Amino acid sequence: SDGSLALVFPFVDHRSPGSSGGLVALHRPNGHWRSDTLRTYLRPPAARATYEARDTLVVLFSQSVRGAKAEDVYLARAARGWSAPQRIGGNGVRPVSDLALVTGVEGIVASWSTWTWLDAASNVIEWSRIATTGAPSPAAVVDSGVVTYPFELVTIAERYPLWLHQGEPYGSTLTWALAAGGDQLVRGRLTIPFHNSRPKAVNVSPDRTAVLTMKRGGQEAEPMIASWMTDLRIRCPRAERR
Repeated sequence: SDGSLALVFPFVDHRSPGSSGGLVALHRPNGHWRSDTLRTYLRPPAARATYEARDTLVVLFSQSVRGAKAEDVYLARAARGWSAPQRIGGNGVRPVSDLALVTGVEGIVASWSTWTWLDAASNVIEWSRIATTGAPSPAAVVDSGVVTYPFELVTIAERYPLWLHQGEPYGSTLTWALAAGGDQLVRGRLTIPFHNSRPKAVNVSPDRTAVLTMKRGGQEAEPMIASWMTDLRIRCPRAERR
């Protein structure tokens, strides 16, 4: 961001009682590295970060609930030091996965999944909008069910968050949800290959997204791995044309 570079990664401290851990943020704003460390109860399984300002990172991470497999979602800011983590999602019962953050002209959107172990149909995609004042909106549901894993989160027109996830029939249809105004979601479906458990969607212009997917061959005549890159374009009409 504006010439600044940052890396955020989890760590575990085996020397500490209970194997505590945390997050390290490495900043390089003016050609010199500095680090900030946030201690947590356990090593966060995953973390995502994006710039809120030139020298401020918003960091989304999950944290295990003491004595349980469940996880909650936390938000913290890393600038010169860390802010106190703020719980923004999770119910203290279900695991969390698929953390995602995107930045637009209206602020930051955080998203994640909660699910029940070995039950794909239990998956729920949730999201929260992070205001520039620092207060996140209450968590809301994007979609739920067996076809919501995996998902990708990008922005359209550098403003509107767009979720891409599996549709029916499985592997050949993409379901999308777009927050096109306020927190109301517009939904639709597209026929594109969407097989693998770790797709990747990358914005290449304000209204264009490259979606990278793969499928393992199941028949002798099929290749072992087939790869696709789908050029996806969703254009939002101007307000006067809606």
